[in-house]
Amino acid sequence: MAVKFIVSSYDDTYSTTKFHTKANPEGDKKGMELKDEWDVESAMKVLEHPTVDSQLWAEAVEWLILYGPEEIREILLNASGTATHECFPDLKAKGYAPDGQPCYNVDDLAKNLSISEDEAKTMIQEKEKRHNLHHFIDEEDTLKVQ
Repeated sequence: MAVKFIVSSYDDTYSTTKFHTKANPEGDKKGMELKDEWDVESAMKVLEHPTVDSQLWAEAVEWLILYGPEEIREILLNASGTATHECFPDLKAKGYAPDGQPCYNVDDLAKNLSISEDEAKTMIQEKEKRHNLHHFIDEEDTLKVQ
C-alpha cells in the first residue's frame, strides 16, 4: 500500500492571528467543509503575513494545495517536494500517482517521522476524512520509479 504524502515546512516562531474569510466571517470552522474554510485571497494573506501562527499557515498551504489555482498549487507542490527531500533525505518515493505526485510506503513514512505504522495510517485516514479525498493508493496503480 502506498500513500501520497505532502510535507509543509514552517517556522514555529509565528504568533497567533485569526483570519476571517467571506465564507467564514466569524473565523469559526465548526461544521464547515474544508473547501469552504478558505478562499484564495484569505489563504494568500496568511502566507504573506509576517507573524502568523504556524498551524494556521500550514492549514492555508494545505487548502491551496487541494483547492487553489493550478499555478499556486504547482509552486507549493514543488516546494513540498523540496521540503520532503531536505527534511527526510532517506525517504524515497516508491512510485507516482496518476496525477504525478510521489507515493511512499507507509512503513517508510512512519520510520522517517519516528512514529508507528499504525499512527501513520491513522494520520493519513484522518486526512482522507478531512479532505474527503483518497490518499491510499494500491502499489499496482502507481507508476514505478525507474
